[in-house]
Amino acid sequence: MILTSHGDEKAAVEVLKAGALDYIVKSPETFSQMSRILSHNLKQWSLIRENKQAVQALQASETNFRNSMENSPLGTRIVSEDGETLYTNRAFLEIYGYRSLAEFNAAPVKDRYTPDSYVEFRERRDKRRRKEPLPDNYEVSIVRKNGDIRHLRVMRKEILWAGKQQYQTIYRISPGKNRRKKR
Repeated sequence: MILTSHGDEKAAVEVLKAGALDYIVKSPETFSQMSRILSHNLKQWSLIRENKQAVQALQASETNFRNSMENSPLGTRIVSEDGETLYTNRAFLEIYGYRSLAEFNAAPVKDRYTPDSYVEFRERRDKRRRKEPLPDNYEVSIVRKNGDIRHLRVMRKEILWAGKQQYQTIYRISPGKNRRKKR
């Protein structure tokens, strides 16, 4: 809060841009209102400080969430109702052998499944589109980018993502069932 004996509009604009809460020109009227002015400015300062703390807490929370998702040992992806992959973590991409979501999405869906699992995938997709109940847990056999086959356990849950109903799927490699492609 700046208290001055000379009113200067240009100076007032500059100090307010620099972060001052108020620019007050000394006068008998100002002094008679000083307790109200100070009370108002202290409330404003408190709100600014609380807002800054809330923003910092939100940023820390988002960083913690992102780190926990990205460093999870389980593959995680968020899928839209239409089947579009909206998000994947590193573990998911490693399971499939891709380096990025764009690379994963560029691969034809049919090529990412064994023939039997592709048929099951289409059945699940069609049921989802018809709003029929689907299992929350199932197994799937995938074909990695390099041709290796992996058997996965999948857990699926409806979630709210970006304000819309989406699906979070968690992938875990089934131990002992995986094999290399035939050479």
